[in-house]
Amino acid sequence: MRPTLTDRLAAIGDRLAHIDPIMIDGTPGVVLFLSYTDGETRARTLRFAGPNAQSCWAAAETTLKRAAPEGCWLRVDWARAVEQIDWRDLRARLGRTKRNYFRLGIALDGRLERAFLETEINANAMLYGGKGHPTATLN
Repeated sequence: MRPTLTDRLAAIGDRLAHIDPIMIDGTPGVVLFLSYTDGETRARTLRFAGPNAQSCWAAAETTLKRAAPEGCWLRVDWARAVEQIDWRDLRARLGRTKRNYFRLGIALDGRLERAFLETEINANAMLYGGKGHPTATLN
């Protein structure tokens, strides 16, 4: 017998319980990124933030049950560290990184509300400047 969506989500929540808060814009917290799809349409990514993983997952679980009650493919990412960097330093770091090998997400704000996951960056070739650029560059 196949586990129900509720059972599968509970198992994921149990595994996420170990996530420790990190400093995000000067405040300890957790940010989860939930990407889901029915397997036929493009995945949708949502952000959940809170003081701990349990509160983030509770909100994510409620949203997912409403958005995809029949079940879905699911990926959960979370911020493990946040580093503030200015545009000049980011360009320098990209210039030292072989194209298609940038393995970090990028947020445009300190609270990670406008963030791109590594998978989004690579899938959309956001740091690929073409054959003439051997290193990562903003596309």
